[in-house]
Amino acid sequence: MLPTYQPGSPWEHQVLSPGFLGGKELSAGSEWMAIYACPLRGPVRSHQEHFAPSPPSPARAAVAIDATLGCLRCGGSARRHRPAAPTMQKSAEAGHIIREAHQPERPHFPRSCLHFPRQPQPTNDPDRRSGEQCVHLLELNLTSTAITDRGMVMLCLSPDGSARCQALRRLCVADTWVTCSGAAVALLALPALQHFDFDRMFEAMRILEAWEGTAGERVMAALGVCSARRPLSPRPALALTTVTSCGEAGSGSHGPSVTARLCPRAASLTVSGTPLPAEALYPLMVLRNLTALSLTACGAACDFEAGVLPLLTALGHQLNSLILAKFFSVDVGAIGMACPHLVNFALSDVTAFELMNQKISAESFQELQALEIWSDADFIIPTNVLQQLLLFSKNIRNILLKGVGIVTDEMFSEILKVNPMRQLSHLTLDNCHCVTHATVHRILDADNELCMLRIWSCYRINKEANDIISQRIANENMDIYLDWFPVDD
Repeated sequence: MLPTYQPGSPWEHQVLSPGFLGGKELSAGSEWMAIYACPLRGPVRSHQEHFAPSPPSPARAAVAIDATLGCLRCGGSARRHRPAAPTMQKSAEAGHIIREAHQPERPHFPRSCLHFPRQPQPTNDPDRRSGEQCVHLLELNLTSTAITDRGMVMLCLSPDGSARCQALRRLCVADTWVTCSGAAVALLALPALQHFDFDRMFEAMRILEAWEGTAGERVMAALGVCSARRPLSPRPALALTTVTSCGEAGSGSHGPSVTARLCPRAASLTVSGTPLPAEALYPLMVLRNLTALSLTACGAACDFEAGVLPLLTALGHQLNSLILAKFFSVDVGAIGMACPHLVNFALSDVTAFELMNQKISAESFQELQALEIWSDADFIIPTNVLQQLLLFSKNIRNILLKGVGIVTDEMFSEILKVNPMRQLSHLTLDNCHCVTHATVHRILDADNELCMLRIWSCYRINKEANDIISQRIANENMDIYLDWFPVDD
């Protein structure tokens, strides 16, 4: 008999094996579904954990976005005491971070979530058992398992064609054998599905649009579904709130229009590595629930001025999170005017930065809490662009600057005089070679909430300067985790 669930209990972090589902502990229709698996041990809980990535390599850093944008702090004020051990660290791939950092907050369903460990051989047994025995399942994590399209059918449909798992809201099938056909079946058969972790969503939704007639029958037949089963009927709209497309060269140009028709409730859209002409973004203007947008340009066809800016002009007032990567040029001033309520803003691998009319506006970026600029020493960022982003963001909490050569002690001093950044908690300076330890001491002197300070490969902050900073943090008993790395040879 399973114990009663208590939030924060050790059971919250146990991993269930697929065989556990077939035991007496979990019977069909039981109130207790499972414990959400998180392979974490120790006193730090998963919802409190700092996600501090290791310094990215140059190849990874081009589109990397710091995960601290979505993290919660542990403990109280920044200078209460010095922790006995450094904050927990993880490493993450750049593409993974750029997607996960800006996802809407995941609902927590501790009594109705399943997670399966990695499996080396193809198997659909976990999906079959989940569909049979977990009739009230709300969340299922099959990431990095060997589940196939057939497993998707077993999860959604019984042998007689009746529906299964109709309450399922979140399904993760990243790094599995599931193809667009299996994803399309899941989208049709699971009416409550809101979060579907599948990277080729554009192609899966194109299959849905052609489902009527013989197309749906051909897909089901290819998956080995008996024709005697009840047919799946297409729906005019899906319940999805998150849509992700990565590297879909074949159907990318039609993806935004299909998304606009089938996903009117979409709140988060991520497009990375999918070639899109500028006009392909225009259908997204009807998404009135969209609050998080992440676009990575693929080729010269997707232009900021012709494609992204018109979209931001139409929807910018409702966005609170925006990520733009690999665009040739970006007008930061135009973004500030079009998106007055941005909370999270990240720019990565942008060649040219512009400021509309070359004037700094005091009305832009006032609600900004997280700013990240991943650049390169070869790309020149005008001084007034960085001033526009930081001078009036009084609530800024997280700042990451990589390869921003214009950052100097004098610039930081001028910005801090106007904006003291009293809520600053995370600061990362990576390959900022013109800044010295004087800026670090100025930030340590300020009245803020600093708890994470990363100094990576900054030429003028050497080991001796790091030792002085570390000694000061220890002597003044500051609750700050310092992470320093020397300049790469």
